[in-house]
Amino acid sequence: MSNAQTDAFLAHYGVLGMHWGVRKSEPDIVATRKLKNGNTLSLIKDPSPPIARLLAKMSPATKARLDNGANFTLRDKDGKKIGDASLFKESKDSMNLVWIGVKGRERGKGYASAAVGAAIEFAKQEGMSKMTLEVPGDSPDARHIYEKFGFKATENLSSDDDVWGGLTAMELKLKN
Repeated sequence: MSNAQTDAFLAHYGVLGMHWGVRKSEPDIVATRKLKNGNTLSLIKDPSPPIARLLAKMSPATKARLDNGANFTLRDKDGKKIGDASLFKESKDSMNLVWIGVKGRERGKGYASAAVGAAIEFAKQEGMSKMTLEVPGDSPDARHIYEKFGFKATENLSSDDDVWGGLTAMELKLKN
């Protein structure tokens, strides 16, 4: 078979020019928020890493954590990664905001507030009636953002002299 015949054969079956092993799929955008300055933030659900999926096959506890958790990438309007977030379903009606992190050079632009709003939107989409989180005492900016969205302090979890500067549990009742 000549090169031209091979190319014609491969083109007929849709494999000519394919990049084997490369899978590009549309991102799983679960929420998008518009910022005051006109930028946008997208909360994009990340697939579980292969090692986590492998461990979940061997450990029921790991599988339960994986099934009840979700990791997200925060992207700006140009698709550039500006941070990440992690949520965990504590019960059938409660979701815990485990982590929101915005890269240092992107701070002060409204992304953290938009990310909290997007996380709340995701929890509502999942049918949650409550959202919880723990905020370190040495993160007054984060606490301010949470309070702006209506989170209320429910309990001091540690003393002010620990590594976190004191840890406070907070809760938000969601209206679906």
